[in-house]
Amino acid sequence: MTRIVDITDRDMVRALSHPLRRRVLAALRGRAASPVELAREFGEGIGTVSYHVRMLADAKLIELVEERPRRGATEHFYIAAGLAGASWTRGSPSVVEHRPGPVAGDPQPSDPAP
Repeated sequence: MTRIVDITDRDMVRALSHPLRRRVLAALRGRAASPVELAREFGEGIGTVSYHVRMLADAKLIELVEERPRRGATEHFYIAAGLAGASWTRGSPSVVEHRPGPVAGDPQPSDPAP
């Protein structure tokens, strides 16, 4: 997967414009997760996270990789686009090896203190 240098697609720009969507995308670069798992991890409501996951999926920045029946509903698991073809299990090292570079707006590590 190549890194995005020039973003001209309006849907992609809109999808990346919200800080929670950037956090979701960053989390899904290293593993598959459901909106329920991400909501717990981020301390956000499931409705809020589900909305932002749908926005990322509509912009084709994340891909659905698994559906599981769960208490009368279906839990959906997503991963960053371009990684869905990789052999993966939740927490699989094979997914981590395919990580792209930082996403625009991601917090950068601070410089070490002198």
